[in-house]
Amino acid sequence: MRFIIQSEMEKKEIKLLIVGSFPKDSSKIIGGIKTSCDLLIAQGFKKGFSLSTIDSTQISNPPPNIFIRFYYAGIRLIIYFYKLILFRPDCVLLFFSDGASAFEKGLMNLAASLLKIKTIVFPRAGKLISQYHNKFFFRKSIRMLFSTANIFLSQGKEMSLFAKNDLKFESNMIHEIFNWTATNELLEIGKTKILQKKVYKIIFVGWVESYKGIQELIEVSGQLKTDGYEFKLLIAGDGSIKRDMQDLTFNLNLRSEVLFLGWLNKDELYSQLKSVDLFVLPSWSEGFPNSIVEAMSSKVPIISTNVGTIPGHIKNQENGLLINKRNQNELKQAIELLINNYSLRHKIAKNGYDYARRHFSTKENLDRLEKIIINTCK
Repeated sequence: MRFIIQSEMEKKEIKLLIVGSFPKDSSKIIGGIKTSCDLLIAQGFKKGFSLSTIDSTQISNPPPNIFIRFYYAGIRLIIYFYKLILFRPDCVLLFFSDGASAFEKGLMNLAASLLKIKTIVFPRAGKLISQYHNKFFFRKSIRMLFSTANIFLSQGKEMSLFAKNDLKFESNMIHEIFNWTATNELLEIGKTKILQKKVYKIIFVGWVESYKGIQELIEVSGQLKTDGYEFKLLIAGDGSIKRDMQDLTFNLNLRSEVLFLGWLNKDELYSQLKSVDLFVLPSWSEGFPNSIVEAMSSKVPIISTNVGTIPGHIKNQENGLLINKRNQNELKQAIELLINNYSLRHKIAKNGYDYARRHFSTKENLDRLEKIIINTCK
């Protein structure tokens, strides 16, 4: 009789509530968490799970005023409480970034814990750590709100240390899940890509915001043009300072060199990754961005700042070039180095592709996430 009961329990579906980025198809807001959530739903949890989702994507960028944000956060919390009671999940998976997103997901974590529902929290923004250290109220609130979580998921060593040393999670509650956006389609692009001798197309993918280092990149582009380099800089993304950056491009006489593409859908992005020669991301803060994984998977050599969990995966002059944030001289030198040194560029592209294939596979990382959820929900 005991074995029959055990067998029935094993067959029982795990009811999982996921709070993340699940916007309507008409939404123009695109980001790393959305890409990860899309893959999670499309390729993860094929059997043994009953899923329910809540979309927590902001409605615009820049974000609306605080009263509108409170209004939508309140609606999400009502929907969340409703699903906790009626759907009665075995486990809740909470994706979040920093600031208000972290505070809101902290409240959700606490509410689930009070109802004896297990929670898994997954921060995806490097700025969370600096905000925690620099803001007293935020630090006290975040530590309290997430203290009841069962599992803390991390994208790398820096975030794992933050969970252990600052949020006081036990080591056995912290699991590293690497970025899972190295899809088979991207890896196939990298597998067949042939690097050109000349660097002509450089791409930036991300929010057009100051903290992404976009102004430094455009100003360095002006210096490169003055020095006689011929290139196209493709800016794939949107944000609150896009108009200012377009004005800067005009003032630096870069209208022919810098192209603002806006957000690209998957097919458009993949098409660009097939042909670009260099990827640059000079951010001031990051977790571990999808755009780096997408470039590495497509065998595009990368230049990035050494922020967040990026140095845990990128080794300077091995599978990428690392520079200090907000340093135009280093950024210019790094771009020039890869323009002029084909051998190094080829080495970085190949090593980056091999690293992405080994560490960022969609299937392997989602399988690992699934096992963690199953073990947590037992």
